[in-house]
Order: sequence, then C-alpha cells, then structure tokens
Amino acid sequence: NTMGYTQWFYFGVRGGTASARVTFKIINMHKAGLLFGEQGMRPVGWSCKGRPGWRRVGVDVAFYGSDPQHELLPREGAKKEGYQTLAWTYSFEHDDDTVFFAYHYPYTYTYQREVISALAAHPYASRFVQRGVLCKTIGGVDCETVEIAVQKEVPPGAVPPKDKPLAVITARVHPGE
Repeated sequence: NTMGYTQWFYFGVRGGTASARVTFKIINMHKAGLLFGEQGMRPVGWSCKGRPGWRRVGVDVAFYGSDPQHELLPREGAKKEGYQTLAWTYSFEHDDDTVFFAYHYPYTYTYQREVISALAAHPYASRFVQRGVLCKTIGGVDCETVEIAVQKEVPPGAVPPKDKPLAVITARVHPGE
C-alpha cells in the first residue's frame, strides 16, 4: 500500500546462500525515522535453519528520504513528499534458508490465544477474566473479547458491586489482520 502511510513490514526470503550479502530497501516508509535513523533500531529476523526465535538482524541500517520520482512510489492522486527509505544489509548464515524479516518482534495470534488461555486457566486470575467471541473475521478466525472485572461469582453474603465505568481497548489493529 503506497497510497497511505506504511510503517510496519513483514516478509520472507527463500533460497539464501551462506555468506551472501543482500541489501533490502523499503522505499515507502513513514514515521520510523526516529527509531531506525536516530535510535539505532534494526529489523528483526527469523532464520528457519538458524537458532529458533526472532532476533535483531542487519548491518548498515539507514533511514533517508526517498527519491520522489522513484518508479515504485504512487503516481496519481497521492502525496509524493515525505516518503522515506529504510535500508539494511543481511548476510545469510545457511544455504537454501528461508529468513523472515519484520519491523519489530511479531506478537502472533497464536501467542495471544496462549496468554488468554493461561489467564482463563489460572486458579486466581480466572476469577476475574471472562473470555468470549465477539465475531468471526473475514477469514473465519475468532475475534475474541476478554473481560476483566470483579469476581464472576459474588461469595455468599457479599454485596455485588455497583455499575462501574467501561473501558474498551483494542489491539492488533493492522491492515490485513
């Protein structure tokens, strides 16, 4: 999507050759300059043949203004100023490897469900956590709700709580999810 603001990325590269150095450039970035350019942040990577887990990868990380005439930037009806390029160089560690890259450590839907399941099963926390399904996504995946409130069951003789203010918090709001 080069018609709007692009900040987050996630992609994979297949077929790497050990010791091959590849420079990646994402030319339509916005808002990441402070982190990558000034604070020294690097992308994260996961090698399928390397040690498991996400880790910071890449050298020669740079963040700079994109050429407004670049052929991949939007042509008609879009603002052409303000696009930035994020570039970094990665050296493959294994032959025929698949490596995934992301803006930051991904917080997966699977991990999210594991955390909610652990809370719902915990002897103490489960008294305050109620899990439900709000709807199904277009892809047929449960869109869960988690309610954190006073104990689900009021002990005998206790006075039930009065109405309390409600706060709605949303998470994982990225295009395409």
